[in-house]
Amino acid sequence: MAVKFAELAADPGEITFEDYLKMPEMMERHEIIEGVLNMSPAPSDDHQLDLSELNDRVKSYVRSNDLGIVLFAPMDVTIRKLPKLNTRQPDLAFFSWATLGGKGREALREARERGVAPDLVVEILSPEETKRYLDLKLTDYASIGIPETWLANREAMTVEVMRLQSGVYVRTGLYGRGTRIVSQALPGLAITIDDIFAS
Repeated sequence: MAVKFAELAADPGEITFEDYLKMPEMMERHEIIEGVLNMSPAPSDDHQLDLSELNDRVKSYVRSNDLGIVLFAPMDVTIRKLPKLNTRQPDLAFFSWATLGGKGREALREARERGVAPDLVVEILSPEETKRYLDLKLTDYASIGIPETWLANREAMTVEVMRLQSGVYVRTGLYGRGTRIVSQALPGLAITIDDIFAS
């Protein structure tokens, strides 16, 4: 797959936004950092089970309250197009109807083409994820104004909720077992740590 991408790029060492638009759909996890395609191994079963639990509960709440759309990985969030393309793939993203400027798939499609950022992204941390890598990802999310980010950590059995304040993320809550996550992006959501890390 990487070979095909290299063939599409004007400069095989760098993928531009125009190259990115020509790329075929792919289910493999990947991000483009400074114009370079970075492939990731498939997530662990624990990661996927945690993501499934989280997606089910967040999507159910969002749908029942007609709040917007929830997407889960793999999906691209464009951080910047120039001078070098950067994309990220959060595990889950919520886009409110207000942020999208309308309702339905067409509103989502048009907003995504304009580069509209989600209201909330969630990262399910893996044991291999370094602090430096996570800091770079959070810096990218802050640069496009994503208001809220969650960091879900199975090893610690916690979810850290952070809000964007003056261009940087500030922790607004660290939730452990038996506690309900408090979110400004989804204020009425009733979800506990035990719901996410169900088994």
